[in-house]
Amino acid sequence: MSRLKLFHYKVIDGWGNMGIDSILEISPTEIKILWTFENETTKETVLTGKEDEFIEGLLECNILSWNDIYYENCTEDCGSWFLDMAFDDKYIHCTGIGGYPKEFISFLKHVGLGDSLTKQMEDYYRLDIKHTKQIKGSQAWDYLYRGTYCDVSIEELAMFERDRIEKSKLGR
Repeated sequence: MSRLKLFHYKVIDGWGNMGIDSILEISPTEIKILWTFENETTKETVLTGKEDEFIEGLLECNILSWNDIYYENCTEDCGSWFLDMAFDDKYIHCTGIGGYPKEFISFLKHVGLGDSLTKQMEDYYRLDIKHTKQIKGSQAWDYLYRGTYCDVSIEELAMFERDRIEKSKLGR
């Protein structure tokens, strides 16, 4: 039985175009991630027989600390991303717009996307991002997850969270 249950990583550029999308495919004989890129090329990362190594590598990227975090460094035309992943009894859901965890480059290299990184991209991903927000269970989380990432500020996220809390107090 597969340890991996879910892996979905997606990037949307600053103009709303899909940059990278992925899906985990599990069959009785094979486990692989299918990647689709903006230029409509595709790639496979075969995990059959390497699933434990793959998960251990992600753990080395400190991926568990990313759960329920929204990374924001919103600048004009910045891209957005999200990751949904489940393995064993763990579930990770995180997203960002122009902001990335400090281990993001290691993550990209580990999942097989390192060959597409330029020095400019690596420098951008290494920016010291200080704007993060825990948004688990909030309306903002649902809003971001549906792919409407553009122009969402920390203030707007706080507004969504305040509304959610008020509605829960009123029993709605």
